[in-house]
Amino acid sequence: MSRPPAKPIKPERARQFERSGGDVQFDFASVVTILARDGGRSSVLETQWTMKLYLDTSVPYLLFADDAPHRRAVTEMFLNWLRRSSDEVYVSSLLEEEISYARTDRCATLISQLQRLPIRMIRMPPESVRLADRYIAEGIVPRKLKCDILHVAIAACCGLDVVISWNGAITNMYRVMRICEFNSRNGLPLVVVHTPEVAFRP
Repeated sequence: MSRPPAKPIKPERARQFERSGGDVQFDFASVVTILARDGGRSSVLETQWTMKLYLDTSVPYLLFADDAPHRRAVTEMFLNWLRRSSDEVYVSSLLEEEISYARTDRCATLISQLQRLPIRMIRMPPESVRLADRYIAEGIVPRKLKCDILHVAIAACCGLDVVISWNGAITNMYRVMRICEFNSRNGLPLVVVHTPEVAFRP
């Protein structure tokens, strides 16, 4: 038997859920849907808001992915889009450290590409290392992926909205769901992980 289609949540019901003290809290004040009826026709108007995007090291590295031309092209388009986007773009000292291990010529290219973006540098907060260890202890990722999950921990500790990554270790939807569930359960900011492919503002 097929499942009936889900009904949209009305704004007043959304506010009730937010006040209910449920396990998952959403900022409904910044994401408001207004239904306007005109002659029997309905239109949806969405408010615009600024997202805080965190780029991990895999994003600029895909500029060298000759074996993945589609992802490389998407990365180029995404970085060009960021230059005119109203969203806030962040990178961390962890990215700075990781690209320093690249070949000299490649490192110079990576730095040049990042300097063209309106990025904000954040230092890795000490509590992000502890949060990454908690993710590992929870079984969200194995310890060998600590450097990967550390990017997510940095974004969460700094109150950012989205981690942009090509790293399948952290873009896996089941791991993203577990990260969100863990953060919600422990009173931490919700942070999601997306590839550049789905991160363009429509």
